[in-house]
Amino acid sequence: MEAQAGLVLSNLYSVQVNRQLQAKEEKKSTKGKKRLMGDGKAKLFTGDEFYQLCVHNEQRQEDIENVNKRWDARQAQAEKISEWKKDNEAIKERNKAKKEEFSVAVTAWEAEKEMAKAEKRKPRWNKPKWKDYNPEKMKPRPKKPAEDDGDDGDENSGSNNDVESD
Repeated sequence: MEAQAGLVLSNLYSVQVNRQLQAKEEKKSTKGKKRLMGDGKAKLFTGDEFYQLCVHNEQRQEDIENVNKRWDARQAQAEKISEWKKDNEAIKERNKAKKEEFSVAVTAWEAEKEMAKAEKRKPRWNKPKWKDYNPEKMKPRPKKPAEDDGDDGDENSGSNNDVESD
């Protein structure tokens, strides 16, 4: 029984090692392949095998281009977001300074109000309002660019806004 168990385990291990070796060889064969049929043997260019290789090669090139385009778009979006964050941080700091200025003005007004109340008169100025300090609004987050499906012909589909109607 022990011998049989040892044989089964060694067989399973060898099968797993063979699969790993095959996967590495497949990866190597597709990694550096720049020619469609670079083995030096004569081929029939109108054959099904060569045609399938051409189709597969074109598809792979398109996939690589699409990945590069997505990568570039992602990088551009990351740059936009970093600029947006910097701008909004600056706006937050300016609004914080305005808020401190507003709270000082409100404190001064409250002191004036108490003094006027003690002297039985009206305060000399009205209570400051937050809207008078013109707080800046935060910029909206940049949106991701819409995915292009290759439909360039539908720019003015529907209505013509360039033509004036009588």
